[in-house]
Amino acid sequence: LPAPCSVLRAPCSVVAACGIANPQRFADDLAAAGWTVARAVTFADHHRFTAADIARLARAVAESGAAAVLTTDKDAVRFEPLAPWPFALY
Repeated sequence: LPAPCSVLRAPCSVVAACGIANPQRFADDLAAAGWTVARAVTFADHHRFTAADIARLARAVAESGAAAVLTTDKDAVRFEPLAPWPFALY
């Protein structure tokens, strides 16, 4: 795994991952906060994450060289049953 950017502070290259009604807003908010959004991986609102989704995110991290995946509080709880993840998730 890539080392977290000094305990993951912006600026840092990340993958934005969310299953919300307006995913572009999440990516835009991360960029406005100083994060470098290397890739945005979006899912339908209220999406229940699967092992295939974790693999998709792992590929996005590897391909983009991102240090971590950032997600919303709402989605973070949906990732919990699939831990451990092959990437840093915040």
